[in-house]
Amino acid sequence: MASNSASPATCGLCSELFTEPRMLPCLHSFCKKCLQKLLDEHGVNNTLKCPTCEESARVPGEGVNGFFQDLRRSYEAEVAQYEAKLKSSSDQSCDRCRAENDPAVCFCCNCCDFLCKMCKEDHQRWRKTLSHELVDVGIAFAKEGNVLQRIPHKPLFCALHSDETLKFFCVTCQKFICSDCISPDHDGHQRDRIENVVEKEKKDLLSVDTEAAKTKLENAMAQGEKTMQRVQSVKKSVDESIKTTFKKLRDALDSREKALLAKSEEICHGKVTSLSMQHDEQKQIRDKIGYTSQMILTATQTYSPAEMLSVKRAMKERQEDLLKQFHKCQLEPRENERIHPYLQASPICSAIATFGAVTCGSCPSTTTASLHIPRMVVGKERKIVVTARDESGQPFPHGGEIVKGEIFMAGSTSPPTEAMVADNGNGTYNVSLTPETPGEHKLAIMIGSYSIKGSPFI
Repeated sequence: MASNSASPATCGLCSELFTEPRMLPCLHSFCKKCLQKLLDEHGVNNTLKCPTCEESARVPGEGVNGFFQDLRRSYEAEVAQYEAKLKSSSDQSCDRCRAENDPAVCFCCNCCDFLCKMCKEDHQRWRKTLSHELVDVGIAFAKEGNVLQRIPHKPLFCALHSDETLKFFCVTCQKFICSDCISPDHDGHQRDRIENVVEKEKKDLLSVDTEAAKTKLENAMAQGEKTMQRVQSVKKSVDESIKTTFKKLRDALDSREKALLAKSEEICHGKVTSLSMQHDEQKQIRDKIGYTSQMILTATQTYSPAEMLSVKRAMKERQEDLLKQFHKCQLEPRENERIHPYLQASPICSAIATFGAVTCGSCPSTTTASLHIPRMVVGKERKIVVTARDESGQPFPHGGEIVKGEIFMAGSTSPPTEAMVADNGNGTYNVSLTPETPGEHKLAIMIGSYSIKGSPFI
């Protein structure tokens, strides 16, 4: 990625002093030739990406030459050339007489020429150059910063009228014009001298309040950051709750624990990713607004009138574009910190306490039957409930036991009548039987081959 941070006079693409710099809509400037090369090699659908911020820029119909001319960068490159000569250890030749044997001894801040001793004397004698500021080369090294700040801007000449300087600015067309351009091309247009127009244009640039948008974006970003922190904090709390719950459930619910942890991570990641993307979008707009505001402040305070007007439209359009982006930007966090764990451990723990068993079965000697009044009626069905119990006499909650019921006539050699048994699946069994003859009978109820408590019943 290219950068303009190394030197304001250096192109971020070729790393050399600017030549015919053009400003992209994002307010980053590059040499015209560098932009043309970038367009030829990497342009897509007549669009190129800024090497500094990677923002896409539509190339004007007239090509890269249609991008706004950056006069400020041109001036800085020109000054940097003089600065390089002042810092050079080799002798500078005279820019006037070009005498190789007579090195330059001073620098004219008005003409931007290095002068030898003879040309310096001539310069000081001519009435036209008598008031020019001359600085000895040796002194210039010590005070180069101050000297370079006093270098004037070269006049701009009209492309159509080469002898005329561009002293006017047509506000209607947003163009510099000379006195010959006024008629007929700009008749009836809003125009004035550059120095008269620039103050109004400065006010127009400064009239747009972008600080409020930047402040709101910064507040929204801060709120988003806090929300992300709360999401992470709540996520930790949820994870602890999940882990604590699953310690109670042990290995039986281990897979479920992992599933819920994964869901927590998924939700958290989704929220953080969404908030992070929003944060990046807000930061990008904030940074662009900040950069644009700084560019405008610099232009309105330090640019020459021509420089300022050369880029004013670009800056104005950039302001409007960024404010459109700001108004489309969602300031409230897209996500909240809510991540709810629904963990009702008590019913599950109770279910686990009665789930499964390692046992040899119920105990016949403690198993009971609901036969409190031992009386039956011939020909009438009688149902008896058998409750299986363990060795301690507690109900055995599982079915599956082999329960048998038989009734036979006391003292008779006839075979017994087998009762019907229904397994209720919860440790109880319904034993149904119907006596056929009156008299004393015996009822035997067994689990497997063992009689239950009280059996046989008379």
